[in-house]
Amino acid sequence: MRLSALPLSLLAASPIAVAQTPQPLTELIAAYPYGEHRCSTVSPDDTRAFVGRGAVISILDVTTLPPVTEMVPIQEVEVPDVGPQALAYLRHPSPDPGSMVQQRWLFMAGGSLGLWRISLCETLFQPAPVACSDATFQRTEIDRPGSDSTWQ
Repeated sequence: MRLSALPLSLLAASPIAVAQTPQPLTELIAAYPYGEHRCSTVSPDDTRAFVGRGAVISILDVTTLPPVTEMVPIQEVEVPDVGPQALAYLRHPSPDPGSMVQQRWLFMAGGSLGLWRISLCETLFQPAPVACSDATFQRTEIDRPGSDSTWQ
């Protein structure tokens, strides 16, 4: 019996599971065409993207993407000592007792240049993001391959 020949009351009373086949992405929503992208990560709330390209990390607001647009970074942070090959974003679960601000960090692995962390300022994560002064991006070397240092 064809589905179209079933009585409407039977269709309403019987749950019918229809499997949906995943479709390929065919619509370009936004593009970030600047430089060679070596690595990227996104904040857990899907509001910010971080793109590593050479000695620069671009911070992007991905909350309002008009159809087919070039994304313009909120800010670009120079990391000449790293050359990121992998990025990871972390927001500390508890506020800093001194400032009551939740710390946000971007961890960068730079191959033979080691593991680094930069502090991210709060204004980058406001609904209307504001760029930070370069001094707020504290860059900390955590470990370097072949060294005796370890992260503490």
